[in-house]
Amino acid sequence: MPLLTLLPEDAAGQLLLHLCPGALTAVVVASNRVRYWRTRALAGGGVEHLEEVSREATRILANVPG
Repeated sequence: MPLLTLLPEDAAGQLLLHLCPGALTAVVVASNRVRYWRTRALAGGGVEHLEEVSREATRILANVPG
């Protein structure tokens, strides 16, 4: 959360993903506002789930309103 202040204020929208062992957090920020936030549990470590992370990012981008 502290790093969100480093994003440009005039950005149209950005998807931020944080992958750690056991969890994936996705945040969509647009015009300096959080538009979407979700943390999902992942079984096992993080790197093994890159395909799942890709699917989740695609799903988020397709469903989050602009």
